[in-house]
Amino acid sequence: MNAGIDFGTTFTKAVWKAKDKDEYRFYSTAENQLEEIINQMKADDITQIYAAGINYKCAKKLKKEFKIIKNGEDKIQNEICLQVDGVRKLLNLKNKNKTLDEFLIVSIGSGTSYTLVRENKKLKFPFGSCIGGDFIKGLSTTYGSNDYNKMLKLANKGKSLDIKIKDLLPNKKFTFEGNLIISCFGKATNESKLEDIYHSIINCVAVSTIKDILVMNMIPKYVIPKNIVYIGSTIPNSPLKKLLSKYTLFIGKKAHFPKKPEYALAMGAYQQALKYE
Repeated sequence: MNAGIDFGTTFTKAVWKAKDKDEYRFYSTAENQLEEIINQMKADDITQIYAAGINYKCAKKLKKEFKIIKNGEDKIQNEICLQVDGVRKLLNLKNKNKTLDEFLIVSIGSGTSYTLVRENKKLKFPFGSCIGGDFIKGLSTTYGSNDYNKMLKLANKGKSLDIKIKDLLPNKKFTFEGNLIISCFGKATNESKLEDIYHSIINCVAVSTIKDILVMNMIPKYVIPKNIVYIGSTIPNSPLKKLLSKYTLFIGKKAHFPKKPEYALAMGAYQQALKYE
């Protein structure tokens, strides 16, 4: 049996089918030690791994236990194709009737990347963003967080410290324009609560992402379709999902959040791994 693994910059994520069960296993080093993942794969009779991602240092630890398959062609283009395949499969797991022909994939991992999908064509936007998951992790750590999940719980209780147009023009309160941010952290003081600081850090990522999408949409080659699919390890259990949903609606698009959004690339790798069985 085979597995698909995404050797990511921050976390390693794996997908495979359970032994004697028609269900998927989803494992990540965000929640499990690599040795635990190896032991579970061995228990499910995994013998081969299709590798995706760029952090192949972790792959060395698996070579003794499994045969590792890598695509020797263009790694970036290969990863784009795997990611798209994984997104389609994850959307289908959430809703078996859901099929999208044209959509934008926004992958918020360590940084943020954008890929347009039009029928069978895949187009990577050449300029990603350094504002992503590591931005949240790094700044929240700077403000004293040593537990990412606890930070997210606090952030879910927090309020934005940003200055918005509606703060200066109250008549714009219930408009899209009124919710546009003039200044990130503009209301912050040395007495600001941690939950508000954490919430505002995450809001910076949401605002930056939507800004990138709007800029893309100004370029004829990268006009954004109606549907936007958000994936990445930064989304689950985070205010980011709610914020992106709201802002995406503001710009006239529809947001989609697949089941297990952080496993898109690993799922794509697993779909590829099936060809080697």
